[in-house]
Amino acid sequence: PLHIAAQYGMYALIHALPTTLEATPETTANYGLAALHLSAQHGHTNFTQWLLSSSAIEGDTQDSLGKTALMKAAAEGHRDIVELLLNCTSVNSDAKDGRGKTALMRAAAWGNVDCLKLLLLRTRDPNSMDDRGSCALTKAAFWGRVETLQALLSDPRIDVDQHRRPNGEERGSETALMVAAVYGRDKIVNLLLRHPKIDPSICDRKRRTAFMKAASRGHVSCLRLLLEFFKDASDGFLQSPSPTDSNTAGHTYKFDINALDRQRETALFKACSWCQSETVSLLLDLAGVDLNIRNNFGETALSRACYKGHIDVVRLLLDHNRGQAASLEIRNAIGDTAVARAAEQGHTEIVCMLLARGANSTNRNEQGQTAFSKAVKRGHHECARMLLESGG
Repeated sequence: PLHIAAQYGMYALIHALPTTLEATPETTANYGLAALHLSAQHGHTNFTQWLLSSSAIEGDTQDSLGKTALMKAAAEGHRDIVELLLNCTSVNSDAKDGRGKTALMRAAAWGNVDCLKLLLLRTRDPNSMDDRGSCALTKAAFWGRVETLQALLSDPRIDVDQHRRPNGEERGSETALMVAAVYGRDKIVNLLLRHPKIDPSICDRKRRTAFMKAASRGHVSCLRLLLEFFKDASDGFLQSPSPTDSNTAGHTYKFDINALDRQRETALFKACSWCQSETVSLLLDLAGVDLNIRNNFGETALSRACYKGHIDVVRLLLDHNRGQAASLEIRNAIGDTAVARAAEQGHTEIVCMLLARGANSTNRNEQGQTAFSKAVKRGHHECARMLLESGG
């Protein structure tokens, strides 16, 4: 059968097949469609060319998932077939599958640079987004495709900060820089920061920047690259390079080290929450960092670290002696202090550290509970004993 010959590239069998494919619904649905996709996907150039020579087969037909032969060839990196299909008048280079993905996006995701370069010459919109709000550039950043990203950035039509749909919808809403920062792609971050139109201060729909995302994941190398981009630190703000810098001419950026997302959490808060000790140490060395900002629940970075039992992070915060100190007595929305949060979870060593620094264990929250009563209720007897001996 035709589709088997197409899958295995049995070009020699062509002469045993009908010389023409009848343009009937049955042929198109059961043979032409499957054969073209299989031939293109498996890289059989001659067979693909023979199929396209038939008037019965449309080069832009889609399979059950909406994928075209061009998408399959681009994903597999078959450059010759991609070129062959692009030269076919019935092929739409910007066609989308059932999830909104184009051939360009697939080439970018799989790192097939040669295919991607051909597609860039034909595509009308290299910034097109799929149903999840991702474009070719963000896919290259996600998978760490350095050469692919370079090829995309060489196209002047590429919007390096693409993160919203044309109608303003924020679905997806992450720039390529944010994606690279989340996954620690420092080479990608470095390339993107060299682009003349990059704006690293852009926020996603949760008001989180690339810097916040890198901080929460502990990607110190990415953080350092971002900090190098912003120079002349002053009063908690990091200014961009001077306008004479060719990479940033005409742009003015300000990065607030204490910037808040929608949960009112800073980069420091997120690093403390996820126990990123090296990141916390880096952030604490920056001028103007505020240790006592409270999130929507009223928690500080210290109280969150105490609650989660991140001993090394708690120690870093307590030992911080540059500028503002971490307050031990700030209460959250229900009146709990850092020592109560630690006692509640039975983090004995942290409770000991806080008591040694002078934390008041007798404070009562809005329900009248103390750190001691919380420890007893949860069955943390060692914590309770320590608090009782301290007068709590």
